[in-house]
Amino acid sequence: MYLGDWKWRLTKPRLKLCFDEHRSYPYFHKLAFERYDLPIDFGGRPIYIFRPGFNARVKIINDGKTIARKVQAKVEKIEFYRENTMVRPPRYYHPTTVKWSGEPGWNPVDILPKSYFFMDLFWAKNETFSEIFSFNNAKYRQEIKKEVLEQIITKHINPSGEVYWNVWIDTSFDRGVPKKYDFQGDIVIYFIISGENCDPLRFKAIINWSFKKWNEPTIKIRQDKSFVNISEKGTVP
Repeated sequence: MYLGDWKWRLTKPRLKLCFDEHRSYPYFHKLAFERYDLPIDFGGRPIYIFRPGFNARVKIINDGKTIARKVQAKVEKIEFYRENTMVRPPRYYHPTTVKWSGEPGWNPVDILPKSYFFMDLFWAKNETFSEIFSFNNAKYRQEIKKEVLEQIITKHINPSGEVYWNVWIDTSFDRGVPKKYDFQGDIVIYFIISGENCDPLRFKAIINWSFKKWNEPTIKIRQDKSFVNISEKGTVP
C-alpha cells in the first residue's frame, strides 16, 4: 500500500499557473463581443456592428504525468479598493463556476499531462460611440466609408455610452451577483481551481481598471497560501 501511494504521488496530475503581466497575447486579448441585435442591409449585404471588448486569461498547466480529470474553475469573491483602502463591501460568490477559454459552456475539462487550458479571467466592454466606431471601422475600412459607418452606428445602434467589466460566469439567470460592474480602481478577484484527482490551486488576480484604460488594465496574479485573511486588514494585498 505504501509503495502504491508513493507511486501515485510521483505520477499524479499537478496544476500550476502561467501568466504574463506585460499585456502580451494570448494572456491579454482585444476582441469582438456579441453583435448588436439586427444586421444592417448594406447594398444587399448584411453588415453586423460588434461591441468592442477585452479579455484576460491565465494558463492552467498540468505539470504531472497523468490526466487531470474534471478540472473546474470557480470565483469565490471580489474586493474593491482605492488608494490602498477597501471602499466597498466584498462581493461574495457561491463559489461560482468560471468559463474555460474557447469552451461553449461552463463544464469541467480534462487537462492532459504536460498540456494546458486557458481560463477566462476578466472581461471588459466599451459601448461608447468612439470605441464602437473605431473597432468596426478597423473591421470594415475597405468596404464602408467612415461617414456611412458613423450614420449606421448613430441611426441603428444608438450606443449606451457604458464602459463596464465582469468575470466570466453564466449570467443568463438571476444568481444574486451583478451582470456587470463599472467600478474603477483596484479589483481583487479570488479563484480556486480543483479537479477530481488533483490538489486544488488557489490564486488571486489584482486588477487596476479604469474607463480611460478599459482594455489595457494592469493585472497581477498571485498564488499565496497566506492571502486568505489579508482583506480583513483593509489594504490591497
